[in-house]
Amino acid sequence: MTDLISEVAKRVASAIKGTIPHPRFGLVSAVDPVNHAVKVHLQPEDIESGWMPYLVGARSGALRSGSPPSMGQHVKVTPIEGDPEHLVASADIHDDIVQAPTSPVTGKPAQPGEWLVRAGCGAPPTTTDGRSSGEADENGAWYHLMADAFHAGAGNASLSIANGSITLKVGAASFTFTAASLAVLGANIMTDQTVTGQTDVKTSSVRLNNHVHGGVKSGSDATSRPE
Repeated sequence: MTDLISEVAKRVASAIKGTIPHPRFGLVSAVDPVNHAVKVHLQPEDIESGWMPYLVGARSGALRSGSPPSMGQHVKVTPIEGDPEHLVASADIHDDIVQAPTSPVTGKPAQPGEWLVRAGCGAPPTTTDGRSSGEADENGAWYHLMADAFHAGAGNASLSIANGSITLKVGAASFTFTAASLAVLGANIMTDQTVTGQTDVKTSSVRLNNHVHGGVKSGSDATSRPE
């Protein structure tokens, strides 16, 4: 008799548990960027929800960030205080279809202690330009915050800041500034080209083009001092 009562109690408890709303997975089906809200197809039934707020990425006092979710994005949906009519999309979920972005610097996803943001990643099922889902646009903007350096870029231009150096790159050209030197590689230095009509370098008062010194011996011989 005791075993029968225990079994009945377990079944009743299981039935009650099944009626209590719990976190679900879903796929974003509509986005309202103004109100930062989404609709979600709840899984596995694939039933569309009503509008619900979407978790803010980062906020502290007056500092805010904004990044509306994409259509088809995989999210976790959480009922507030067990109310199935009061839902919030509480987290993004990376999966086999939409994977974490890889860094243009390391070729890997962000590691522990790092923050990687990359725009232009495809949303399911494919992007409008035919890229596969989750594949990053090589021209999209990005930044990678690491423990010892900061990197950012867009297209073929990038900026890297590390202890003791700042490097700017555009294509094959680079500009590296350290406490000891300034190096420019793969590019000409020029100023006022639209004014002079030619490549030139200019300080506050001197141009290198057609710049001459008076009192210097003419000819091919070298001089140790002006004559």
